[in-house]
Amino acid sequence: MAYGTEDSSEVEWEVRITKVIHRRNKYRRVCGCDGPVLLTAPPPPKLIPKGLLAVSAIANLVVNKFLHGQPINRQLHELELHSGVRFAPGTLVGVLDQVGRLLRPIYDAILLHLREASHWHADETRWMQYADQTKQRWWLWVFAAPDAVAFVLDPSRSRAVPRRVFGLDDPAPDATRARGNVSCDRWKAYQGLPGLHTSFCWTHVRRDFTDLEKGYPHLLGVWTRAWVERIGQLYALNQHRVGYEPGTEDFRQADATLREYVEAIARVRDTESEDVALRAEARKAVNSMQRHWEGLTIFLDHPEVPLDNNEAERLLRLAVVGRKNYYGSGSLSSGALAESVFSVLLTVGKHELNPLTYLRAYLDACAIHGGNAPADLDRFLPWKASAEDLATWKRPSNAV
Repeated sequence: MAYGTEDSSEVEWEVRITKVIHRRNKYRRVCGCDGPVLLTAPPPPKLIPKGLLAVSAIANLVVNKFLHGQPINRQLHELELHSGVRFAPGTLVGVLDQVGRLLRPIYDAILLHLREASHWHADETRWMQYADQTKQRWWLWVFAAPDAVAFVLDPSRSRAVPRRVFGLDDPAPDATRARGNVSCDRWKAYQGLPGLHTSFCWTHVRRDFTDLEKGYPHLLGVWTRAWVERIGQLYALNQHRVGYEPGTEDFRQADATLREYVEAIARVRDTESEDVALRAEARKAVNSMQRHWEGLTIFLDHPEVPLDNNEAERLLRLAVVGRKNYYGSGSLSSGALAESVFSVLLTVGKHELNPLTYLRAYLDACAIHGGNAPADLDRFLPWKASAEDLATWKRPSNAV
């Protein structure tokens, strides 16, 4: 006699790739009107006319490459393993170029929207760009606002890039020029930008001391650990302060304690800067802190500004993984695709949307518009999209 069941669960992982055949009815004209005798029902919207890949397949390829770091060749091999479908890598060149062209209007809108913020994280990393059949080292920059992320690929690591991104050289009389605080490392390209204040990263200062400890463990170990502990306490006091609502008595007390501690750090810094017995390498780290002190203390008057630039460094990890796995971009168009896809997918992530669901929805709309960007572009800008669309794009793609 059965006494019910004892249930247990496990997760199966099955990749299902489906080949869909669209059968369209044909009709014979029975009237005497001018025109073809046989009429065929219109085909379903396609992103690539007569292309074999549906929007879902294209979106998966793009997300897997740029969000998961899987090279296209590896994905095609997996596709063949699961389904027996074989594609030559060159077949996808035109497909990816089309995706890059379609994402460009969203990317341009992100760049403009970015300027409206008042605080950004910024960083850059090398990126191999094969623009003219030769290997060239370009730079992939990232600029992150609270609700948008923009990647910019450029052969230069100069101040001209942030000037362009922040609209500082835009000649249009109604152009938006960014104003606010930029969290960054101590690279000079971020410094001296009109209307922008550089908030330097305390993690990089801490790294100065930890590197010295590794290089001179017996000579400077005790001294460097003391500085690391001071910086750790600085983080703890600031974290305590931002836990309170500005304007409250608790916030005022925590703020006063933090400022007193910063002054104490400055006194130690100045004393050691004048200590002739201190090793030259150690004094260099202290003097660097002294030179950058104004940028290192912006957070005191702007509690919304963090002590470090960790967000930008985390965002660049995707690009670093890609650089290791597929080694940059093979053409200018693929470089433009990289900066567009990274920007769109990570901006979508800022709004807690599912990147695959969003990308499929956008490319579906492009297919409906004959392989062109939709006329109503605002619908696909996360900061302007409707609550209904945002709710839909948060769900997994197979649940939409």
